[in-house]
Amino acid sequence: MPSKSRPVYRPSADFNSRDIHLTVIESSPWFRLHPGNFDPIRFSKSDESRFSPSGGPCGALYLGADPETCILEKFGDIIYGYRQRGEQVVLADAVWRSRELTQLVLPGLKVCDLTNATTLQQCGVDASALMLPDLAVPQAWGVALMNHPNNFDGILYLSRFTQARCLAIFNRAPRIEQLRRLGLLANHEGGAQVLKRFEIALV
Repeated sequence: MPSKSRPVYRPSADFNSRDIHLTVIESSPWFRLHPGNFDPIRFSKSDESRFSPSGGPCGALYLGADPETCILEKFGDIIYGYRQRGEQVVLADAVWRSRELTQLVLPGLKVCDLTNATTLQQCGVDASALMLPDLAVPQAWGVALMNHPNNFDGILYLSRFTQARCLAIFNRAPRIEQLRRLGLLANHEGGAQVLKRFEIALV
């Protein structure tokens, strides 16, 4: 007997008329993991991005509340794939060493807080839809929020791996003026902790 599947919800036809709470995030530090040869402030539009597909109206800058969350958002699928198979986790040393961590202090932002149950209900979204491996679904929600009359600066959501807060900032948000480059991932304590916790071999 085939297993039952649950419905997958996408934005409704009346989404732009929905009254969705707008949350203001005060100035605060966030973290970003990025290629060391890239500008840390790089808004992406890619079909591999969670909320900002290549055909969407806005690019997005993806941040995490702490270094570990940033690392696992990047490498978590690979790490858990190995662990699911009962194998030692192996990552490319060159890729690991090419990544850099940066701390950014954001201006006050007006976001859609998808970590809040009331906001999820106002949107009509099941939180699991935001984490589906079929990225077309969370991307549909991302585009709908980009187009909503509230003119959100971004989306606050939870990491699939740590349940810590993540932030996708749209490229129409106020300019980010403060950042501090923390150095290469290979030289950062957060990177060393992840390597140890998951017993990762770099080759």
